[in-house]
Amino acid sequence: MSVLYRDAVTASNINAVQLLINSELNGATACYVGYDAMANVMYLVNDAGTGLLLPGITPGAPGTSTNQQCTLDGATSSRAVNGRDLTLIFGLTLKPSFLGHLLYFGGIQSKSPGLPNSGWRYLRYLDRTQ
Repeated sequence: MSVLYRDAVTASNINAVQLLINSELNGATACYVGYDAMANVMYLVNDAGTGLLLPGITPGAPGTSTNQQCTLDGATSSRAVNGRDLTLIFGLTLKPSFLGHLLYFGGIQSKSPGLPNSGWRYLRYLDRTQ
């Protein structure tokens, strides 16, 4: 899945971004990924939604991380920066048992003046009820 994150000033001001996939805005039992832009590392969040699964995954490098809802694959993930835009391709595979009316949310933390946190933004919907 490709997600474009935009900073008001420059993409180099982006500290971190998140992608959360679940039937509600809740990190527990979710496919929840955090990206540390300064370190260029993606982290899948544990099933409880309370911590990161280590080690992190570098986009474009071999390695996977998995929880009960999804698997994050570094080799099929990537990042691109262009001006104010950070585009991430999350190499995610949803588990067959991760069913429901799934909502996709994104968030951004920036060091741009006056814009430290975007809050959660709705991105898309996926019906996986069958």
